[in-house]
Order: sequence, then C-alpha cells, then structure tokens
Amino acid sequence: MSKTEKHIISVFEIITLQEEKMRYIVLAYSYVRDYSTAEEIFQECILNLMETREKHSVSNIKAFFASVIKNRCLNYMERERMGGRFGKGAARKEWVDVDIARLSAAGSEETACNIDFPKLIGNCRKRLPELTFDIFMAKRMDRMSYDEISKAFMVSKAKINAEIKKALKVFKEEFKDYKVFGISALVLHILNML
Repeated sequence: MSKTEKHIISVFEIITLQEEKMRYIVLAYSYVRDYSTAEEIFQECILNLMETREKHSVSNIKAFFASVIKNRCLNYMERERMGGRFGKGAARKEWVDVDIARLSAAGSEETACNIDFPKLIGNCRKRLPELTFDIFMAKRMDRMSYDEISKAFMVSKAKINAEIKKALKVFKEEFKDYKVFGISALVLHILNML
C-alpha cells in the first residue's frame, strides 16, 4: 500500500500506537506541561480511537494520531483557561491565550513523533557503565525499591544513589536538544519518579 493510499485504522495500528506511547505522551506534555494529564489524554485518545477506528480513513496513522493528541490537548487547555485554572489575572489570561494560539499553529506533533527514544536511550546505555545503567533502569523504570536493588546487584544504598545521579547526568545531556518542546523536562520527570 502506498503512503498516500487511505485505509481504515486497524487494531494492529492502534496496538503499535500504544507500544510507542512515550512519543505521544511527550507530545501531550509539550502542550499541557503536566505528566499525569498528558498520560490521561493519551489513554483517552487511544480508547476513543478504538471505539471509532472504523469511521476514520487515514494515510498516515502516526500523523493522524498526533493531530488527535494535539487537538485534545488544545481543547483541554481551552477548558482549563475558561474554568479559571490558569489564573484570573488579565496578564495571566493574555499569556495563556497567546500560548494556546502559538501551540495551535505549532508543528510540535511532527517533532515528537520523529523522536527516536530507543536510540536516545541506547546512546545513554553506551555512555554508561553496565552496572550504572542497570541500576538506573531498575529504580526508575522497573520501580524496584532500594532494598530490592541492593539485593539484586549486591551494592549499598549509597552506591545506588551515586549510580542514579551519574545516569541522570547522562540522560539530561542526551535529551537536552528537546528542551524547547518540554521533552527534556518530561523525560527528567519520568526518570525522577519514585
């Protein structure tokens, strides 16, 4: 099938979107600047797409879904602005209005969809000693406790803290180019979660 040929969205394509959820959470985060909200928007969009997939005919599922995420984020921001969540001051309201207008026109959905997270994480892995990377991933991604990590890797809690700090420095450097989209902040938020 050619890239310009349209088709109805398949369940397999939705599963692929789910597998690449970090891309879309990053996109949502670049708009709403809140990880929990970004995650919630992603899940809502996936569920909605599952329910309505046969109503959509698309040529590029990733671009289509990025557009869905962007629109959902803008709707969320508009509702929050109207509800006063962003503050009642005139200057604050003006700033939010400008931000919504800027984001409406921005093409950050293409950037977020093109970020190669596995490659960036692979770069971090190459730059770090194996033990450092494994301890970091055990704590931040697998959410193992200090006691569990200490037993699994036979290291002290002080060593765990030192290795995590070392890994965070490398992750910050690898993701620094994405700061303008809020991606660097999102990645650090994810990596700093307990």
